[in-house]
Amino acid sequence: MKNWKINSWRNYPVKHIPEYPDQKELDGVLSKIKDFPPLVFAGETRHLKEQLADVVMEKLFYYKVEIVQKVLQNFILITLEIHLN
Repeated sequence: MKNWKINSWRNYPVKHIPEYPDQKELDGVLSKIKDFPPLVFAGETRHLKEQLADVVMEKLFYYKVEIVQKVLQNFILITLEIHLN
């Protein structure tokens, strides 16, 4: 969000947003909160991204383990079949 501006949220489609009938009051609130600290700090978002990446890697690991398990099962079955025939 390098190009974030106070009104940048207006450029995105929204499905659930209240009507703001008093534009002057809305502008007053926006000007008041523009200097507030962010609700979510950059470090928190980086940490969340790292956690999500860990989850993806863990799922990939388990997926690979499942594939190896199936390959080994098939190998064992084929080996047994060859030896039993």
